[in-house]
Amino acid sequence: MRILVGWDNPEQADLISMYLGIGEHEIEVVLGGEGLTSRLGGGEECDVVFLSITLPDVETGFDTFQELKRLRP
Repeated sequence: MRILVGWDNPEQADLISMYLGIGEHEIEVVLGGEGLTSRLGGGEECDVVFLSITLPDVETGFDTFQELKRLRP
């Protein structure tokens, strides 16, 4: 399973990646919402998106979630 993690805190993202990576899962961490939407908008495939709703980018985590729903209904 390929899991894409969109997070804002690098230390927390590393810990999340470690826990989610137990087993055969492929984990990719993207720091910030803009990178996440550009990857998925560019056609990158994943099975699950694990997203922080408190992203401090230009967009909030909830705005990023709405954009992901638009990109991948």
